[in-house]
Amino acid sequence: MARSSGDAALDDRAVRTALRWRFAVPADRPQGLAGELVMRFDDTPAAPLL
Repeated sequence: MARSSGDAALDDRAVRTALRWRFAVPADRPQGLAGELVMRFDDTPAAPLL
């Protein structure tokens, strides 16, 4: 986590969520890729699925 939201519980949930993510390795890059993935987490309730 690069920056705290100021809410320890939200920060904790964001970190725990991101640690579960897995990404597929592209066939043309068997060694994988490196970089940053910027994500924004918030406590806004999700909209209901239609």
